[in-house]
Amino acid sequence: MLSFLPLVWVIPSGEGRNTIWIVSGVRQGWPPGAPVAYDLLTLVMVALGGVTLLWIASIPDLAALRDRGRRGWTALLALGWQGTLRQWQVHKAALGVAGGLYFIAYVGGSIVVASDLVLSFVPGWKDSIFPAYHALSGLQSGLALVVLTAFILRTVGGYRRYFQVDQFWGAAKLLLALSLLWAYFQWSAFLTFWYGRTPTEQNLQHLLYFGPYRPLFVASLFLNWLVPLFAFIIGPVRRSILGPSLVSLSILVGTFFDRIRLYVGAWSVPDPTGHAFEHVPPAVAPSPADYLILIGGLAGALALYLLAVRFFLPLSVWEMKELTFLRVVKPFLKTRVVVLAKPE
Repeated sequence: MLSFLPLVWVIPSGEGRNTIWIVSGVRQGWPPGAPVAYDLLTLVMVALGGVTLLWIASIPDLAALRDRGRRGWTALLALGWQGTLRQWQVHKAALGVAGGLYFIAYVGGSIVVASDLVLSFVPGWKDSIFPAYHALSGLQSGLALVVLTAFILRTVGGYRRYFQVDQFWGAAKLLLALSLLWAYFQWSAFLTFWYGRTPTEQNLQHLLYFGPYRPLFVASLFLNWLVPLFAFIIGPVRRSILGPSLVSLSILVGTFFDRIRLYVGAWSVPDPTGHAFEHVPPAVAPSPADYLILIGGLAGALALYLLAVRFFLPLSVWEMKELTFLRVVKPFLKTRVVVLAKPE
């Protein structure tokens, strides 16, 4: 959200562009402030939803820290938690509601941002698949970031006994499914342009796939799809700790290349208000300022994470403890299997 604030002063108005907002001679500029105000509003909702979900999930752990002598904000955020049956029931319900609302806000925000900051900058680009693909690839990279963070915490953060093979193995299954969906959405969008073959659609294919940003597309195709596919079909790699972590790093790098291809390519179109996309601009090379922005963005994200762990634990201790009560390993024939009990 913070990285979006500087864009508020450079994003052109929606007038003349094919945005999702109604901008016409009859109702000029409706709704007021579109598109910038509503792009910012959706990002604020996603950020607030994420912080709220984190806070609700951390209440039992915050109460444990309060009982061990930490006061101030910790005691205030714990909301007088005592661990009664009624409090656990309310906590579970609130956690489900907050998670559902956050997911809705994320998907809706991703669709709005992708439509306003990518689709509307290329004349004639009409694609109902792309906003959904944008949200899906965000989920894929988000899960990859969680896996990579867990690996770092396990390796150098002192949380080795909390992050075992089971967590990485389960995440690997989800990453494989998301990678397959990533390829499906890419192929579906590509076929739409391929069979349409209008001049605008041919130029779009040249811009996004075969033209100046082809190396970035090939790199994202390899890192976001082929690497997870061929890595996770190998059982020992999927059931390891290092394998899913390296694949997660591959997905994050591939998503970075993919976002450069989409956003830089769309913003390089000289006239977003044109009737058709008639000329494919050359690739925009990064400047020294771009490298500084990239380094600053990564450093800022790391600083925010380190600031957050001063108030919240990097993992949910109460959920880990609950799992130990519900999980047991028993012998079955010639092997041993994990038996999970239902909490209710």
